[in-house]
Amino acid sequence: MSSKLNKYLLQKKYSYLRLDASNFKTEEELLNFVGEKLNKSYDIIEFYAPLYSSKKLLKTAKKLRDLTAIFDAVFLIYDRIDIAKLTNSDGIILDAQTINIPQAREILEDSCIGFFAQNEEEAMQAQLNNVDFVITHKNFSNIQARQFLI
Repeated sequence: MSSKLNKYLLQKKYSYLRLDASNFKTEEELLNFVGEKLNKSYDIIEFYAPLYSSKKLLKTAKKLRDLTAIFDAVFLIYDRIDIAKLTNSDGIILDAQTINIPQAREILEDSCIGFFAQNEEEAMQAQLNNVDFVITHKNFSNIQARQFLI
C-alpha cells in the first residue's frame, strides 16, 4: 500500500474527494476546484472521468498528479490501470466490472489498490483478494478492521 495512504489510514483522519470530471465545464475549472480543496486540507483525491477520451484523461490526470504532489496528497485513478501506471498515481480504484485485483497488483506492483463495492458480497470477495481498501456507500457488518470504508 502507498506509504502516503497508509499514513492517513493510521491517523484515522482524512478528507477524501471523489472528483467526477463530468461536473466541470473546463479542465481549468476542474484544476482550480481541486487546488482549492487541497488547500483546505483534502488528503485523498480520486479522479473519475468515464466520458473522457484516453488522451484527455491522461493529460488531465498528469496535471492532477502534479497538483496533488505539491500538497503531498494521495492521488487515485478510478478504473483505468493504464492511466494509473502512466501518471505514477498512488493507486487505483477498481469495481466488479474492471480488471481483477491480482492482475492489477501484478501491473501496479507497490501501488495501493482499492475496490468500490456495491454490496457485501463484492466487498468480501475483494477482501479475499487482498485489496488494500474497500469503498462503499453502505456499512457492511463482515468487513475486517484492516479494511476501511468510505
